[in-house]
Amino acid sequence: MPSLRLSRDTAVQPPCQLGSEFAPTAIRQRQPGPTPENRLRARAALLPGIIARCLAATALAACAPAAAAPNAPAAAQPAGPRADLTAPTADDAMLAYRTMRLWLDGWAVPPAPGPAELPSAEGASVTLRFDGQVIGRASELAIGPADDRGRIIYRALVAAYGEADRRAPIEHDALREQKLRTLGSRVMLAVELAGPLTPVEPVRAQDLDALLAPGLDGLAVRLGNRTEAMFPGTMLATNTAPSEAVRALVARLTEQPSAALSEPKDLIRQGMKFFKFRSTLLAQAEPGASPVFLQRGQRAVPLADVSARAGLVRYADALARHLESRRYAGAEPLGMHGTYLPWRNQYQPLIAEPHEQALAALALTRYGAYAAADPDLANRARVAAAGLLRDLHAVDPSESSPYDDAPASALILATLGWHRGDAAVPAADMARAARARLRAAFDPGNGFDASVPPAAWGVIALGEVYGASFDVAPGPNARTDLNRALDERARPAIRRAFRDTQPTNLFSLMPFLAWAEIEASATADADVPAAGALRQMRSTLWRAQLSAADAGPDRQDAVGGVLFTTAPSTLPTWNTARPLAAAATMLGDGRLTEPGERAGEVVRILGALRFLNQQTADDSIGWMAPSPALSVGGVRAAPWDARMPVSATAMTLLSVVETIRALDALAPAPPRAASPEEPAVRP
Repeated sequence: MPSLRLSRDTAVQPPCQLGSEFAPTAIRQRQPGPTPENRLRARAALLPGIIARCLAATALAACAPAAAAPNAPAAAQPAGPRADLTAPTADDAMLAYRTMRLWLDGWAVPPAPGPAELPSAEGASVTLRFDGQVIGRASELAIGPADDRGRIIYRALVAAYGEADRRAPIEHDALREQKLRTLGSRVMLAVELAGPLTPVEPVRAQDLDALLAPGLDGLAVRLGNRTEAMFPGTMLATNTAPSEAVRALVARLTEQPSAALSEPKDLIRQGMKFFKFRSTLLAQAEPGASPVFLQRGQRAVPLADVSARAGLVRYADALARHLESRRYAGAEPLGMHGTYLPWRNQYQPLIAEPHEQALAALALTRYGAYAAADPDLANRARVAAAGLLRDLHAVDPSESSPYDDAPASALILATLGWHRGDAAVPAADMARAARARLRAAFDPGNGFDASVPPAAWGVIALGEVYGASFDVAPGPNARTDLNRALDERARPAIRRAFRDTQPTNLFSLMPFLAWAEIEASATADADVPAAGALRQMRSTLWRAQLSAADAGPDRQDAVGGVLFTTAPSTLPTWNTARPLAAAATMLGDGRLTEPGERAGEVVRILGALRFLNQQTADDSIGWMAPSPALSVGGVRAAPWDARMPVSATAMTLLSVVETIRALDALAPAPPRAASPEEPAVRP
């Protein structure tokens, strides 16, 4: 497993870091201001103890992303002027799509478009897919005032169609033309229209990542009367950052690969010009389907999708199914695949790290215990989690041992309690090995070992809480014995983690430190010792939550997410799920959330879940993914980054499960019989 050594002074987390659930995180401070949830406080009296099912849709809509017209101007960005960055209208995109779809269905593009068949455009990109694979892609940009904007879309289609006609998987025989006409209706179409070009002057290639709104702006490079461009849809569909796209465009434009190594400032001196542009993307997600308008490659997710228990359960089901689909199918005990790259239909790395697999096992276990829609789904999740635990213990020569890694060992302990009665899981042997690793990571007298990154302190404390239960035998004195066992290692680890962590860095220990603290205090029927610190952490979290007003037109898809940075951030990432899981648990604990606070907390939590749901692939990902079924339910690393880390989906599932548990506690459903395998300690 790669080293997790991190500087304790590190306070800023990169906007997207795979496997970063144990990376240090600080959060930018924002001044409190009027928020929709403040207005809900007056309504709290109408919701006495029944928050889960009766929060009105009109109240929830206050934190929903505002709808923006497809041709609305982009919001101002620190990077430079954007007043002329407008996307083509939805009507133009739909007209272009319908005309091209008609031609493709008959697999015959006319020699020229008829009057009013295609709208004018500054630029266009056309992508044709068959059986999930791109068989034709081309783009065109208007070069100057004399260029006929009425033929831009047609030129892009002709080029893409010509490539597709050559690459179509049809034999070159006497029946080829007939077969191609049959194929046409099965070819998926994505059309992207560009707005006006806006000049930019980057100094370095990396500057373009800040100058362009990720997933919304395209990049064009011009030299003389030649222009090369990459549309934002293509960047998303190939997971290409602007700083990477510019290298490819320069090499293509100059026909000199070495020129791609030059920085833009030097290329500008040689007469090269750089532009950005906004676009409108309309695409099919499957053959024969109606097209959908996409923002950053995703269909817009309304708050209503997560505003009721049934919607949350459906969301949890999708996340759990995706994790189950990651199971390694070979004979070797390798557990599950690593980060999924949907645009390539590949896993990279092929096998997930031990701590990722252990986190997935915990998420599936808790989903099966608390949130599954029916017994069959619950049993499937339990079996998948048990399989992951079993494979983690049976270390293959090609992989590292989970017992060499303290976070993985801690997560194994946090999961084992539900599997003690499972004959397929060697729980006692696993607990023994995992606890030995934690003893090396933490000493009650000396604190955490120097080799343990501070961001791992929280999960180690949680592992100690669960590990203590293995010292307790069933019987009338079990509770007393458990408290004594918690005093030995778990509570000292919790206190040390809180004491030695700056308040602004508590987010990097979430949700595990909060869970450890809540459970250890609940076992003793006591108040939460760190209640003040946890409540302050939660307040800071919500101050950094992106509201519809703050987001502007460019970032409506990110409303509800949390900005983890000490400077203004472009967009939130999947890491929103980490403190959110803690906040959801706190919602259901009366020691940390008073009745008058519940309504506002529910609104904020559901807003964050809306953002995470926006980050989760649904069937609309078929426009860019060769195997959509493997993508659905996976959480993207960031709005502009289609990679799907195991940790992103697992942590999001934990957040949803904790929200369901909290809402059920506040608005009790019919009593659920406790499973005999449920552990004594339940965070």
